[in-house]
Amino acid sequence: MITRSRFRIIGWNVFYNFSHKIRTWAGCITTSKGASHAGLSLEDSLAYIDEVYTDYLLYSGLRSEDLSGRRVLEVGPGDNFGVALRFLADGCSQVVCLDKFFARRDEAQHLRIYRAMRDSLTDPWRQRFDQAVDLTTSFAPDPEKLRYISGLPLEQAAEQLPAQSFDWIVSRAVLMEIPDSDAAFRSMDRLLKPGGCMIHKIAPIHDYRMFRAYGYGPLEFLTVPAWVYRRMVLDCGGPNRKPVTYYRHKMAELGYEATVHIVNLVGSRLKFPPDVIAPPVGSLEYQAAQEQIRSIRPRLAPEFHAIPDEDLMVEDLFLVGRKPLASRGWQHEAAMAAAAVARDRQ
Repeated sequence: MITRSRFRIIGWNVFYNFSHKIRTWAGCITTSKGASHAGLSLEDSLAYIDEVYTDYLLYSGLRSEDLSGRRVLEVGPGDNFGVALRFLADGCSQVVCLDKFFARRDEAQHLRIYRAMRDSLTDPWRQRFDQAVDLTTSFAPDPEKLRYISGLPLEQAAEQLPAQSFDWIVSRAVLMEIPDSDAAFRSMDRLLKPGGCMIHKIAPIHDYRMFRAYGYGPLEFLTVPAWVYRRMVLDCGGPNRKPVTYYRHKMAELGYEATVHIVNLVGSRLKFPPDVIAPPVGSLEYQAAQEQIRSIRPRLAPEFHAIPDEDLMVEDLFLVGRKPLASRGWQHEAAMAAAAVARDRQ
């Protein structure tokens, strides 16, 4: 009963977040977070890379032929550059991999992964792969093709990278870990070329098993008051609890043409196909998710009281947004900043 205590869970996460903050202050950015390939077999690693890369193309509607000469910013690559190499083999001119932390990795394991990827390619994909990286004795990428930046948060990336320099910005399971989402979107908007596309896989309503691991429901973490929850996740990369509502409003605020593809609902492992843009009313998954929400809604933290059931039940999604071709100028940026200040005051 003590282990399952809600207050004990909160206290442990506050302590973990504080210890992570101290380590970051001390300059330690190496972490197991993002080590997606740890413990995977070679076949599983290759399958995971293929899934991530294929999802970017599938949900965006773009084809590999559309990549020729494009520059891509991959946010949060974690411990592997396999997805970046897939972009380069398909014709991208450069991929910049950006991470706030440095994920621990087994260099020998990853060299085997990259060599297996190369062996699976035929010309001209293999030729482009070889132009990007030398695998003779170690992983040696051409910095003009593949650049890795660690220790730089996405919110500050626009201060160090050239404005409007990327055609695509992609991420997987990253945006829901960023505490200042408004700053992250402002940064990406400045980095993205007019007409460019951002593709993000986001789990907006997922507690990373903070409470779920101890038998609580999947929405229990939404009952923690904001001032307490902030101390649980601010410095350790915990979920920021931004619901799908936030991402829709942010895309509208930026003037982007955007689609939210729903991947699955809370409490369900069923993955919906692309182009499902609203929870399927009447399905068993919908009914189960709605029951979860109804049982917990009286205890939700105040910021979730007005969020409709259909948004609270979206656990996983793909956000695809295209930046308008016309420049919006400084007036638009000023309006965005004012809107962000107003939200903070609320």
